[in-house]
Amino acid sequence: MITQSAQPPLPFLTAGEGPPETARLASVTRRSVSPWIVRCQRCPDGEQFLSERPARRWAETHARHTRHAVRIEAPTGTDDVVSGENDQSHS
Repeated sequence: MITQSAQPPLPFLTAGEGPPETARLASVTRRSVSPWIVRCQRCPDGEQFLSERPARRWAETHARHTRHAVRIEAPTGTDDVVSGENDQSHS
């Protein structure tokens, strides 16, 4: 036989309620996240990523397979270009 506990469900906590760990978690979940943006300079292909490694991997793969230059835009405003081998549009 299975018995159910008589405990009430946990209430929903908002920032400022509950233990300090809960308040920190609530503030972290509200932060905005700026993505890494990769855009091909010759075709309309592009993507957005939450970290540099997958963004750079996508750019390098696209450049290698299409021989297009791909621009990587960091959330900090720093840009980089991954160039395809024979891309004539990138000097």
